[in-house]
Amino acid sequence: MNNKLFLLLILVLGLFLVACNGVLPSSQFNPQAPLEGTERVPDTAPRVTPSTPTQLPPPPSQTPQNTPTSQDKATELLNQVQEYLEGIHNTRFLIDTLALQALLNDATGEQPAALAGLEKALRLAQAGVFIRVFVDLGPQMAILLSR
Repeated sequence: MNNKLFLLLILVLGLFLVACNGVLPSSQFNPQAPLEGTERVPDTAPRVTPSTPTQLPPPPSQTPQNTPTSQDKATELLNQVQEYLEGIHNTRFLIDTLALQALLNDATGEQPAALAGLEKALRLAQAGVFIRVFVDLGPQMAILLSR
């Protein structure tokens, strides 16, 4: 839920409670009691309990990073995300994905692929003036951009 919407909901609920304060004193309010002229309907809805995964992934500090296996997994995931974002025409997050792929390709020594992906990301970003995406990716992106 959007933070602004959540805060608005809290504000409206607070105003409602303040407005009801004089109408429904807390000593008379019983949420379990049925309203006058109605009967209580038994709760027959199935209970949903959160399931616990059998095996949690290792914490980030224990996740192997910058290994061939982790780079292959990252490449696979980024390719899936790119395909999905292109399918739904979400340019904003496609720019992020292409920039991350460019950094990954650069880290794995695939210089032509890194520059081609970065060029595609820059072309998409140019139309919408998305500069922050590249700034947020830090010094490695600055080095790649300088090439």
